[in-house]
Amino acid sequence: MIDLPFTPRCRFIDVIMNGNFRGNYYICDQVEVKSGRVDIGSPSDEDITGGYLLEFDARAIEEEKYFLTEKGLVGEIKDPDSDDITEAQDEYIKSYLNEMEKSVYNGNLDYIDL
Repeated sequence: MIDLPFTPRCRFIDVIMNGNFRGNYYICDQVEVKSGRVDIGSPSDEDITGGYLLEFDARAIEEEKYFLTEKGLVGEIKDPDSDDITEAQDEYIKSYLNEMEKSVYNGNLDYIDL
């Protein structure tokens, strides 16, 4: 319906174990960087400006490669893996997110594709 190249399929399911209802869960496709999914390529040492998959989630603060913006937005760098990301890429992502956040809070939506 939203006409994106990859949109995860999701559905609600009821979990019943040994005859006992254990809850209603929302199951979705794994979001990952690869052809046919999120096809964004990989950043290189020469060009660190693209090819990242970020997840915004307050629980990310428990992860190894999380970020916290100046306004308190918490998230995790999902791709590249924490073993593969360089310090320069990590700093670029954090700097870019802070610039984007300041821009949006000032009413400038140039960073966002509405």
